[in-house]
Parts: sequence; structure tokens; C-alpha cells
Amino acid sequence: MQLTNLFFTFLLATAVAAKGKNGTHTHEGGDGHKDGHKHGGDKAITDKSLCREMAQLSHLVKVASNETKIAEMTKNNATKIAQFKTKAAEATTKLTTMQSNATFMNVCNVIGAEQSLKAECKKMRSLQKLKTLAGNETAITAMTKGNATKAASLKAKAAEASTNLDKMMANATLVEACKSQADAKNQKSGATPGASPAGAQAAAAASGSPTPTPSAAAAAANSAGLVLMANTGFISTAIVVAAGILML
Repeated sequence: MQLTNLFFTFLLATAVAAKGKNGTHTHEGGDGHKDGHKHGGDKAITDKSLCREMAQLSHLVKVASNETKIAEMTKNNATKIAQFKTKAAEATTKLTTMQSNATFMNVCNVIGAEQSLKAECKKMRSLQKLKTLAGNETAITAMTKGNATKAASLKAKAAEASTNLDKMMANATLVEACKSQADAKNQKSGATPGASPAGAQAAAAASGSPTPTPSAAAAAANSAGLVLMANTGFISTAIVVAAGILML
């Protein structure tokens, strides 16, 4: 129930931030030139930040349509319910205005597609690390400190990762897009395509073969540990952010 209260506070804070956000809207054109659009402050607001704001407003409006959820979050507190609905109404108005701008919506669709691709490619790299770990008994033993139960659990996760990776690898378009993304990143940094760890991992995911690295056991153990902790990362971050808001 405490998490629900934190979530409620976080949603309200999002609405307040969305309403009071002022600054300079920076739109980057095709030639890389950034044009500033003043909104009454000195803080730069990019297309990406506005698209993120729209997504937050959309989520707030969606929650506001669920009376059961609102009652649960507010513990049926009439004052809090009224406060939440007021913020939701403001969010609805602003969301409608943003969505009426076809050009802005197209920009957000492009940004959303790019972010989705990055997330998918990152997921493939993580799954590849777990798949590689499955065949490394030394790394598994080091990670689990010889605990047979933990080792079995880790192997099960690695097996599941292998299955999920195979499904993603069946999408040739996704594989090629991730490879192109990695190559573009390498070129931007002045590195040879495929030479960086990210490029090597993308190539490994595309070929299905493990990437040889120094101290493979330690590296695999560390990578897998990060992957396993990722499942709780978002929740922990949300709790910390919400807790910080409550302390203001």
C-alpha cells in the first residue's frame, strides 16, 4: 500500500511538472541546426522531452479513467481524489492540444520508433550475454559461489534467454537494423564498425556465437548479474524518485 501512495504522489508530480514546464523548445532540423523556441524561461525543451511529457500525460489520463485504481491509490480519500481528477483534467486538455499537432505527432512517432529499436537491440545484447553464460560453468560457479540451487536457477534463466534470443534473431529486419545502429554509433565515435564492445556483441548476436573477451568468466558473471538486476531496476528507481518528491 505504501508503494501505491508513492505511485500516486509520483503521478501528481508528473502532472504538476507537465503543467509548469517552461523554457526553450529546441527543434533540430535535418541539417543538424537547432532552432530555439522561447516559452518564457531559459530551460531548453527538446522534441524528445516533449514527446516524453506527452507519454506521461497519456498515462496519467489513462489512470484517471479507472475509478477503482484511483480509489486504491488514494485510499478513498475524497480530497486526494478531487486533487487527482483536477490534475488529470489539466493533463487531458494539454494532451489533446499536443495530439492535435500532426507535425509534432510525426516527430514523436519517429523518436518512439528509434527508442523502441534501441531497446530491442539492447535486449538482444543482454540475452546474448546470458546465452553465452549458459555454457560457462566457471562463471556460473563464481556467480553463485557454488550454490547448486542458485546455479540451477541461473541456468534456467540462461536457457530461457537463449530461446528468446533465437526468436528475435529470426527477425532479419531487426538484426540488420541493430547492426546498422551499432555501425553508425562506431562511425560517430571514430571507431571501426564492429570493433567496439557494443559492435562485437551485435556481431555475436547476429552470428549466434560468443564474443571472446579477456577474463571471460568474470566478465560473463558481471554481465549476467547486471541483466538479472535489470528486472528490479525500474521499480527501485521509481521508488527513489517518488520518495524524493515526498521529502520536498
